[in-house]
Amino acid sequence: EIHTGGGEWEDVKVGTGSVPRVGDIVAVEYKCVANIKEREITVEDTKGVPKDFRYGIGQMLPGMDEGLEGMRSGGVRKLKIPGNLAFGKIVVPAAVGRPQIPAYTPVEVEVKLDFVPGADDVYEYATEADPSGEGQRARGILR
Repeated sequence: EIHTGGGEWEDVKVGTGSVPRVGDIVAVEYKCVANIKEREITVEDTKGVPKDFRYGIGQMLPGMDEGLEGMRSGGVRKLKIPGNLAFGKIVVPAAVGRPQIPAYTPVEVEVKLDFVPGADDVYEYATEADPSGEGQRARGILR
């Protein structure tokens, strides 16, 4: 599915929580990769630890802002972000274990929208159905 800015996305899992509005803080987990010289390079990986951003105001890559549109908390999406919506004309400097990322390099991001503070019920967020049917068990907060 191709969208307004040219980004593509596919829902891996549709969430059941709230949909963020522009300006809301969102807690997201993600892994961002780029293919450089036929090698997959991890640009950033939260490794299952959510990071907080303010949605829709430029704190994330423009393609991530676009890709979270309409997404519900608890959902997971795979985003294909073109170079102009990724880092644009910015060259991302090399880091330990990662080469420099050239300007206008497209990226792929798998993102999970964990939580929208103030919109999601924290007690609902932190529980999931117990497969034994004996009630609820904690998730997300106690790992």
